[in-house]
Amino acid sequence: MKIHVGILGVGAIGSLMATCLRSNPTIHIVYFNRTPKTEINIEYNNQLIHFPILCQTDPTLTHHLDWLLVCLKEYQYENAKGLLENLITKDTKVAVLRNGIHISDSLLPFTTADHILPCILDAPVQEKTLNQYWQLRHPKIFVPACELSDSFKSLFAPDRLTIQTIPDFKTAAWEKLIESSTLGTLQCLTGQPCSVFKDPKIVDLSAQLLEEAIQVALADGAKIELSFKSNMLSKLLSYPPDKGSSMLTDLQKGNILEIDAKIGAILRVAKKHNIDVPLTHLFTTLLRKVNQK
Repeated sequence: MKIHVGILGVGAIGSLMATCLRSNPTIHIVYFNRTPKTEINIEYNNQLIHFPILCQTDPTLTHHLDWLLVCLKEYQYENAKGLLENLITKDTKVAVLRNGIHISDSLLPFTTADHILPCILDAPVQEKTLNQYWQLRHPKIFVPACELSDSFKSLFAPDRLTIQTIPDFKTAAWEKLIESSTLGTLQCLTGQPCSVFKDPKIVDLSAQLLEEAIQVALADGAKIELSFKSNMLSKLLSYPPDKGSSMLTDLQKGNILEIDAKIGAILRVAKKHNIDVPLTHLFTTLLRKVNQK
């Protein structure tokens, strides 16, 4: 019997998930996207992975799905409400594939918490040309230790995607948010990819931004190690100069920026705990100015 898996959002992450799922002969993939797409193209290890797809764009569609992989950015959920209502039944398991904290909350109007699996992505994929993506390395997904995680893991071949359960999901989510927020914020404010970190002044700003975010995470109950900041700075410096981020791609394409899901989320929690984060506040304000339409 086929396992019916829906992918909602056929962008960089949705395309990557498709390439990881298609090697499983027991899976039938159904694609849903706001705009039409006819093919998947991902370059990895100097090889192009290419295959045609049939993509559904009608927001009133209904479909029986065993799993729905929601690969939407935070600001895309509002326009996807109709599809989410129609595609998620009481039996549908839902994987949320985006960075941030409390990422399951957006799906609670459509299903119960025990049917939602939050996922932390370590899968750098960026747009190379229109509808073609560049996968930098072997993808990993971190999930909380639960029965739903075991079912999710069974969908993928380990040679295509590593799925790791972690006992302290909250800390891991905070660490990933801090990294993606710092990277995306500084790239969007400078308009440059990772080459920007060649500037010692930008590295210093990165360190300050990291420190503020770490203090917020600790106040929220995350267990951030003392070595995290130095390790994260080393990681930022180690990236290829032309590596961008999803936020930078959105900026370059004139799309809405994920401010509220990234640096804005850190600022909200800081306010909740009465933590002074002047640089985070300043950069959030500047990004909102950049993001005005």
